[in-house]
Amino acid sequence: MSIKAILDEIASDNSRLHKEKVLKDNKHNRTLEAVIRATYDPFTQYYVREYREVLPEDNMCKPICVNRITLIEAIDHLGVLSRREKTGDEARHYLARIYDCLNDNDREVISKILDGKLHVGISAKTANKIWKGIIPEYPCMLAASYSEKAIGEINYPAYSQTKMDGMRCNIRVQSDGTVEVRSRQGKLFETHGVFDKEGKQMRDFLDLYNEGFAITLDGELICKGEDGEILPRQIGNGICNKANKGTISEKEASMLVMTVWDYIPEPVFCGDVEDPLRYCERFDLLERAFEEDHNALRLVETKIVNNLDEARSHYKEMLDRGEEGTILKDRSFGWKNTRSKLTVKFKEIKDIDLRVIDWNEGTGRNVGLLGALTAETEDGKIRVNVGTGFSDKQRKEYTKEVVLGRIIEIEYNQRISSEGRDTDSLFLPRFIELREDKDVANSSEGV
Repeated sequence: MSIKAILDEIASDNSRLHKEKVLKDNKHNRTLEAVIRATYDPFTQYYVREYREVLPEDNMCKPICVNRITLIEAIDHLGVLSRREKTGDEARHYLARIYDCLNDNDREVISKILDGKLHVGISAKTANKIWKGIIPEYPCMLAASYSEKAIGEINYPAYSQTKMDGMRCNIRVQSDGTVEVRSRQGKLFETHGVFDKEGKQMRDFLDLYNEGFAITLDGELICKGEDGEILPRQIGNGICNKANKGTISEKEASMLVMTVWDYIPEPVFCGDVEDPLRYCERFDLLERAFEEDHNALRLVETKIVNNLDEARSHYKEMLDRGEEGTILKDRSFGWKNTRSKLTVKFKEIKDIDLRVIDWNEGTGRNVGLLGALTAETEDGKIRVNVGTGFSDKQRKEYTKEVVLGRIIEIEYNQRISSEGRDTDSLFLPRFIELREDKDVANSSEGV
């Protein structure tokens, strides 16, 4: 069976158990294993998504093969691109020669690898269930959802920070000065170098305390307009999604801004050592680094609060100003690759990322169009039908083929449990957006 046929079989049923069974049945298929690793490894990038046709008179690119090559051989050839041995037009020519040596089915698989998604409803987490440790996890510290118990963990004085309404990202500045902008899953954003200069300046300052290691700046990618003001989420995230897809123009990239709230030395980020610094110490360094003016980088707006009443007052102040909410942070925590109990989201309406498992046709004026999506948490313990929040354009564009297996963000008020149901639901779910930058849904834990 070809790899494309296996992928088609995985995609044929939206049941998580079905997908895992097909993967288990093909566990010993080394080509399938290589395809999944090449697609979902967050630390492997190919830096090119389209090939340039090789013309007969094109002397710069002689064929890399005379006969057909296997899919696994083609993946080996992609290493030339990931190692940046060929870039620009030369890389696109090289990719074209790889395509020339493949059959149609394998070309389609290579295209999916370059896209970073197989579009069959599986994620790196699913793959790691079958092949333990096949996909390295990209580190990320998350905040806890609001609850009285979570709030009770916070010690005062604490930081209350404006919750940014953008796209989570990291700027990683290597010891040699190389700057990378990566998503929460570790995928590389195309930003046309807009963060390079300021990223290096930040590293040069923080390196005084960093002993030559690379650093990671943690924050949120947002967009500014010509007046310097932050654009509304719907517009800004559309531009950020272009950065995620690699289709952003230089002019659009110049609108990108990263709001920074933390920095992490490389040994801590990679889990080699525990963070020796408390958050107040890391944030103090950031405040000192931001004493100089920056254009593409901004420090998150922060207020010190001495008790829960002051935290709630600052939260209301941000809501009145039109912000999404606040994050309450204990000053003592060290950075860890986990969901921290010492950082808590203040937000009246909650949001969650779910995986689409079914598409439902609309009625009335929406016959033939999207009516609602059925989506669930990664562990399958929360499932909900989402029928509101879609524009007329989205109801036309979000066909079954486009959205099945993809991650969507929705907002809701509370979790609902009912007797006799195997899964919980969510009250007043409303569609926010299709998350192009994510391939893993939230767990039900903490919801």
